[in-house]
Amino acid sequence: MIVERILAHRLPHNAPIVSGSRAPATRPGCALPKAKIPPLDGLLIEVGGVVYDDTCWWRWLAQVLSHAGIHTRYDTLLEDWEAEFLRHADSDDAAFWRALRCCLAQLGLAQGFCDEIQAAATAQRKTWEASLHAFPGISCALEGLARRCTAVVAVADCACLGPQLTARLRSLFLSAPFQAMVSAGDSRQSLADPAFYGQLLAGLKLDHESMALVSHKERHLAAASAAGLATIAVGCSKDVRADMHFDRLASVVAPLRGVRAPRVAA
Repeated sequence: MIVERILAHRLPHNAPIVSGSRAPATRPGCALPKAKIPPLDGLLIEVGGVVYDDTCWWRWLAQVLSHAGIHTRYDTLLEDWEAEFLRHADSDDAAFWRALRCCLAQLGLAQGFCDEIQAAATAQRKTWEASLHAFPGISCALEGLARRCTAVVAVADCACLGPQLTARLRSLFLSAPFQAMVSAGDSRQSLADPAFYGQLLAGLKLDHESMALVSHKERHLAAASAAGLATIAVGCSKDVRADMHFDRLASVVAPLRGVRAPRVAA
């Protein structure tokens, strides 16, 4: 039974990221900016991949699929999911699993295999959610950014809706530095849609010319740039277009000292 192979090859939540997984592509420290970044009043921080690792479950799923005869890299699987299926998974858990089954069927899996994989994947996803942890140094980095910016906003794509995003950050004791926590899925949009950023900033009464998106995803950085925001890439290849590149979020704090003076406590 394929489910037996699935259960026998679960990837531990804290397993090291292997070749093909997202890992910092830059050298330690921060690189020189590709372009002069404007004075910043605030940051939109995409939490997945910047604050915590959101790839573990997808890496596990890619391993499971390999035992079912579907050989694909986890990052390719995730890119296909985001491009073709994510927009159908933005209402609730049931919609997520329906969209995932469509994704699995398109890969060539029979319905019976889809049933067994979904059963194992549901349990594994709950385990991953319960054992989620932030990258090292994130708490201090967020506190430093909150002291230097008028607004620090957590954003997530539609795979993580607003209540889930809030619950995740609270469980990690990381909600306090954020002025707001917003999922693109709550407005049935995507972080790859430039219109999302204009609507978000208008709702928060923030000026896009003094805001930047911090992300590790090329499509999201490109959309934010198209919307007029500055872009800060974290853990990305230097081939990804962004105004500034850093290896991790903690490296963003020091350069912002010269961008905007720290707020003075009342």
